[in-house]
Amino acid sequence: MNIESVGVLGVGNIGTEVVTDLVLHGIRVVAFDLTTEILERAKTKILKNIRFAPLLSKSAPRVSKDGALKQMHFTTSFADLSSCEFIIENVTEDWQVKKVVYEKLDRVMPSEVCFGANTSCISITKIGSVTKRPANVVGIHL
Repeated sequence: MNIESVGVLGVGNIGTEVVTDLVLHGIRVVAFDLTTEILERAKTKILKNIRFAPLLSKSAPRVSKDGALKQMHFTTSFADLSSCEFIIENVTEDWQVKKVVYEKLDRVMPSEVCFGANTSCISITKIGSVTKRPANVVGIHL
């Protein structure tokens, strides 16, 4: 399976690093967060990360600012995630918040899309239980 488009929910500290890595590796990203202000801060940080990546690692792919911007879409709309082939969730470690996120994702996303739950303290089984696709929910810790 060759994944070309990933949705990233939550573009704070961890989410911006995830988006940076995906863009550096040629993957289109739909970055979701609650406000346009958060998204603008994230975009600035991601572009800075991409600019400096080759200086920090000789093996880092070189991506221009324009190239990076073409690979990213920033949104506050869950519906914009529906074109993604995989989702990486980075929202706060609060069950009530995560529960609502996964319920919404389950309604919006095609049934074959997998969800990567970035958590270190909430059970993946518990997260999967609020979806109709528990076998397509995986735990990741970035």
